[in-house]
Amino acid sequence: MKFFFLIPKNIKYILFLIFFVNVCYCYSQSDTTNKSDNQSGIYLTGTDFINNILSYKGICDTQNKEYYIYNKRKDKSYKIINKKDTTIINFSDAWGFRDCELINIRYYNGAFYKVLEKGTAIIYQRPVHQYHASIFFIINFYEVKHFYYSVAADSEIYKIKKRYLKKSYVNNPKFISLLKNDNSSKELYEYDRKNKKYYLNYLLEKSK
Repeated sequence: MKFFFLIPKNIKYILFLIFFVNVCYCYSQSDTTNKSDNQSGIYLTGTDFINNILSYKGICDTQNKEYYIYNKRKDKSYKIINKKDTTIINFSDAWGFRDCELINIRYYNGAFYKVLEKGTAIIYQRPVHQYHASIFFIINFYEVKHFYYSVAADSEIYKIKKRYLKKSYVNNPKFISLLKNDNSSKELYEYDRKNKKYYLNYLLEKSK
């Protein structure tokens, strides 16, 4: 961070623009859920997520929400409050939720995963915080984004690695062949601008 203040102002401005464009682009690659209803709420099951069925809906961007949903991480539960009563739902008893930024989040094995794409496979992202200690004993904390997938909405989540994909799709020999012989420079977790989907889902759809 100290190094940043030594950079000339014009270079700082260019670096800021690069960062801003990348951030905007990353958040534009959302999943294909129909969010035109502008509602937040809870998905009780993976089937609800696939079919866009929200429970305990709350209208975002207004003062007249039907439900107020609090994400209580300490108690590992959603606290849902309306004018009449309060409902507590454990994280483990629901698939996940859609927040007021209209981002879909899945809760799985004690962690939250942001849904990037709902395609042949469900693509997720989860930030992992790491640190690096320099020789001058200066500790730098930074965030690394890891990418994951699940074969179906209710199935297990794995890192996007070829060794996991080969096991998950062992009954799809065409996909395994595409995976093995792929000469593209694209990473499997990379968003394919040309085909407007993540490259993993592009290969999966190509194998059908």
